[in-house]
Amino acid sequence: MLQACAETPIWSKSDCSEAVKPSTGGLIVMIDSLISRVVEHRAVYSVVLGRLATRCLLDGDSAGTVIKPFTNKWMASFEKCLKNSAASGDLREYPTTPHLCAWLLHYIALGLLLHVSPKNPVAYKVPKHTLIRETVCFALRGIGLREEPIKLHYNSRFICEVEE
Repeated sequence: MLQACAETPIWSKSDCSEAVKPSTGGLIVMIDSLISRVVEHRAVYSVVLGRLATRCLLDGDSAGTVIKPFTNKWMASFEKCLKNSAASGDLREYPTTPHLCAWLLHYIALGLLLHVSPKNPVAYKVPKHTLIRETVCFALRGIGLREEPIKLHYNSRFICEVEE
């Protein structure tokens, strides 16, 4: 059962990692894709897989089977993008644990999935596009991306607004 869930279309549809150039722009596309797929697509398999992944993470025994596609492709591409983004000077500071950054982004997406999935989801009091934009901007700043590259590359939806 776990193997079948791991092979579900949610991974292939949300995984843009193989198509992105390992760069700051690619990093932003990957994070935006991860967050937007979770918020915009509340299909049954997304909800079930999210709940199963959460249960597996809590149990610890079978978590690897369910999230293996994420760890194999997405994280490797993310780390390449992060490294190249640091080399270009787009990060404030290169994280000492890029692998952990990828996991934390995954947990943000999983948390959102669990909050937007029920019949009566959490009332964020903002439209979906705002929830996506704010979450992506939060994540980009959290991994250390400077404001200039965010404004330059994050045009797939909106520019992250910075209060000055």
